[in-house]
Amino acid sequence: MKTYLISFTSPKYPSVNRKEILDLLDTQTIIKNWYGIMPYAILVSSEDDISSSDISKIIGGRFPSNLTFLVTETTSADGLANKEVWDFINKPKSSGRWK
Repeated sequence: MKTYLISFTSPKYPSVNRKEILDLLDTQTIIKNWYGIMPYAILVSSEDDISSSDISKIIGGRFPSNLTFLVTETTSADGLANKEVWDFINKPKSSGRWK
């Protein structure tokens, strides 16, 4: 499994909030789990054959004009965060929602 970081901002009206993005992620079978780590940052886990482009297409397809975002694989990460964040990054697991 892979982990990606999605960071976003919504500079245009109507603005997009984190809940709307999470609701979208909940409908996608390629997203096996997510963790909202900051107000404008979400970690997601997916199967190994999923790319950042696949995730970008989903988000960009739903919010084509009022969301600016970046999707990057967390192959190397550093910073100050709690244990749950590092566990999610280093040992990604499915939520069990999609089989």
